[in-house]
Amino acid sequence: MRCCRLSRAAGLPVSWALLWTSLILSELAVPSLLKAADPREPDPQYIPRPKILISEETTYITGPLTESGVPDYVTALNRRLGEGVTPENNAAVLLWRAIGPRPEGDDREFGHKVADALGMDRLPEEGDYFIPPKDFFRAELLRRSPTVSEGDLETQIEELTTAIRTLSSTPWEASEHPLVAAWVEANEKPLELVREAVTRPRYYRPVIDPRTNPERKYRLLDTYYSDLRVLLEIGDCLNVRATQQGVFRDPIGNLEDVLTNFQMARHMARGWSLLETLIALKLEQRTALTTTSLLVPSQLPVNELRDFRRRFENLGPLQTREELAENIGYGERMMAIDCSVAIATREILFQDLDDVGNDRWEELNSSMLWWVFAIGLDWNRSLGVVNSYFNQAETALRDKNFKRRQRRLQDLEDRFDVEATDFTENGFVHERRAEQFGTILVANLFPAIRGTDNAFLRGQTAFRLTLITAALTEYRSANERYPDSLDALSPHVLKKIPNDPFADAPFHYKVSEEGQSMMVYSVSYNGLDEGGLTYGESNIDGVEPDDIRVSDGLLPAGADSESQSTQND
Repeated sequence: MRCCRLSRAAGLPVSWALLWTSLILSELAVPSLLKAADPREPDPQYIPRPKILISEETTYITGPLTESGVPDYVTALNRRLGEGVTPENNAAVLLWRAIGPRPEGDDREFGHKVADALGMDRLPEEGDYFIPPKDFFRAELLRRSPTVSEGDLETQIEELTTAIRTLSSTPWEASEHPLVAAWVEANEKPLELVREAVTRPRYYRPVIDPRTNPERKYRLLDTYYSDLRVLLEIGDCLNVRATQQGVFRDPIGNLEDVLTNFQMARHMARGWSLLETLIALKLEQRTALTTTSLLVPSQLPVNELRDFRRRFENLGPLQTREELAENIGYGERMMAIDCSVAIATREILFQDLDDVGNDRWEELNSSMLWWVFAIGLDWNRSLGVVNSYFNQAETALRDKNFKRRQRRLQDLEDRFDVEATDFTENGFVHERRAEQFGTILVANLFPAIRGTDNAFLRGQTAFRLTLITAALTEYRSANERYPDSLDALSPHVLKKIPNDPFADAPFHYKVSEEGQSMMVYSVSYNGLDEGGLTYGESNIDGVEPDDIRVSDGLLPAGADSESQSTQND
């Protein structure tokens, strides 16, 4: 299934396709039933159609409704996301023009529907669209060496794409990496369009009903995401252009490119799905690494550093904790309930979810097992349980205290384990199977929700460390040295010094005696002050350090001397 492949490519903690597979194979599969299956099994289409109660407690939204009488979640999302948006104020219009009508070779008609929904002219097949790195490198390498083997070609492409990530945090010149420089130059026009796009105040990326494409029949479960991956590649192109030496475009030089990326990430975070949030957070973290690598060695005058710091500070955080909770409590809940209603009403059959590669799937696909399970199931009770757990997860995610929030989320996860165990022991005869079905559904989604909360913390840390680094370099430019403590930055540089979100306490800061070197770092997930050491740099008593740092010459013992900053994802 497309969504399964996409989830894996984007690094999501949970695949929707695998979610439903594991739900059936691990929780519902009872061997005795499989062995007893009659070859004349009933067609699941003849299972009595359940009566779905339309209410906030079950379907979550009460309208608009489809012709079959269930909520139209696609239309509801578009109405909410597109309120007050016009083609003139919508950044997504110009971003779509930069991407082109077929990101990653996707369906052309689907691309037309995106353009129609955005209220813009349909894009021609050919144009000055962004060229993804692998496409550009393949074409250039084949042009230079037409007889190169496919294996050697793939190896060279992989080396070049890896170089992009490395070069985005270190100074480089076109003569050293000519193919990367050529890729950046080939994308000048779409990059300029992106810079114009992010200045627009609104962002509405429409949800296109996947059922308009025969290959996309799973509603919100199988919606369109390939353009988001292209936007992340555009972000990589802007970052690597920012670190290219001798290519300055305005008074503060290549820092303008990173500001474009930070603005684009904030637009993307306004989407409805966890995937949009995760990609925005990934872009935030990558760009933070690029920015600090530019700021630390910078010799820009204090007024230009001050201008950048103010512009960056005025952007504000990528997302507030309330916005993250609302995103999960609304968007992800809508996807979960939309899919649940579709399965309950048999618009989606378990048999259709076949892109799982499991040896037992054909046996299970006989439909007898699903028929026995589904008949008589109180789907409204299941939907009520899904909503209840989403309410609890949303409330937990709003808690700004790191330790208390982690404890509340862990309590939910522990309850899922108990319910799942109870279900496997009691099987189909248990009177609470409807509630347990809803619990197992949310339990399978929960790693994605919790993973997004962790990514949010890292993105929040990246923003705050970048802001502090900007203030430190501004102070250094004005005073010819770094301050003795972060407190010296307030109130003349920063009105308020942000805290480490992992500890709700000040970031750790160290400075050399002469004030020419410094290091500032977060304690990160384990909450321990490890002196700025991070992943792979030490292992004391079996504990791997995970601090997140930015440094200028001052490094902890055992650190990689070439790794000044560890804000990358």
